[in-house]
Amino acid sequence: MINQVNHRLENIDFIATYSDKKIQQRNRFLRLCLTNPVGWVAGGLYLINELFKSVVLGLGRSTLFGSNKERKLRNVSLLEGFITEMKGKKLNLQSPDGRILEAMYIQAQDTPLNTTQQKTILLFTGSHRPYEFDASAMAKTYQTKGYNVLCINYGGFGLSKGSPSQSSIELDAETAYQYIKESYPGTEIYAHGYSLGSYPATYLGKSYNLNKIIIDRGFSKLSNVVKDEATKLFGRTAGRILELLVKYVGSLDNTKNIKTASSKFLFARADNDKTMLQYHVNLLKDQSKDSDILDFQGSHLHTIDSVWFQDNIKFWEWLANQ
Repeated sequence: MINQVNHRLENIDFIATYSDKKIQQRNRFLRLCLTNPVGWVAGGLYLINELFKSVVLGLGRSTLFGSNKERKLRNVSLLEGFITEMKGKKLNLQSPDGRILEAMYIQAQDTPLNTTQQKTILLFTGSHRPYEFDASAMAKTYQTKGYNVLCINYGGFGLSKGSPSQSSIELDAETAYQYIKESYPGTEIYAHGYSLGSYPATYLGKSYNLNKIIIDRGFSKLSNVVKDEATKLFGRTAGRILELLVKYVGSLDNTKNIKTASSKFLFARADNDKTMLQYHVNLLKDQSKDSDILDFQGSHLHTIDSVWFQDNIKFWEWLANQ
């Protein structure tokens, strides 16, 4: 059953904060803007640029992340499955900028009592629809294999407040990470990013010492995906223009994140993926310090009837090896 859900989020379970690095950057910029005439000019130009960028992103947000209707439409039966089958815990997490985000925590079967022996997957899903469409079957698979899972709806998806953008997705990832780090101290944290979810996964890999990250049919840069699609539909010139516009509002550059990340990466590539073309994985691997590629049969679209890694021996061996 698919339905429009308009319930209000209440009872905040966790409040995330800005990282020390972001606070330092903000303070330096504020000091510059408040202490000298050059700073006044820089601050004014920054505000004008951000306003224009917001207008451009607003015009293209539906193409990049899905229309508001698509991002709010829910699959009630899948949502109920999180509660009834997986005994999921519904959460309301507050991001550093004050947005309330909808999340779900699923505890592993036969979870060790010692938190230092537990492993948790931050499961970041794709665009255009709330997390249950992509996450339900994957979360169930991880749960049965002994992994805790946290799913989160990006700002503007499902019941989560705000609108999706590069900066908001980064804060959403921060919120998910901080919740697990503080609520379940000692648990080892991994990330699994499918499609759009590859960006928050690599962002955390750059920002924190995550041990392992799975990039599942992910992109090198979102601007490259837009260029490929636009070129096919409208020609090379249009593809180049749209690529530059996406770079301007936020290219969601996974190659840049991976270049400075110390995590071990697994790049999962579907043999019939018409959205994330083969070159994306090659560009990602070129930037990584420690990575493997795993090819599987499938397309880009995730279906709830099959999980490509469920019976994939190579995948579970990679995840288990230290």
